[in-house]
Amino acid sequence: MRKLIPQLLQGDPSIEVVGTAMDGLLGLKKIGELHPDVVTLDLEMPRMDGLEMLRQIVRRYHIPVIVVSKPQRNGRVFGLECTGSRSV
Repeated sequence: MRKLIPQLLQGDPSIEVVGTAMDGLLGLKKIGELHPDVVTLDLEMPRMDGLEMLRQIVRRYHIPVIVVSKPQRNGRVFGLECTGSRSV
């Protein structure tokens, strides 16, 4: 997902991908450095999973997050339970 999403987004000339991160800890650091307008987030990441990263983004940065993830191995989709977040 980390490589696929930027490739898809870069096809739109109105979108600039300012950075990517291979794990949640690096992702939080880059958000602080790059100040993106929106974050795309995969729930499956090493070191800090996507749900914890989402909680940290909501607490620290208050920017929109688009969660993008594949179904779990058993075919079920993750349930999101984060205070202060809204789903569409």
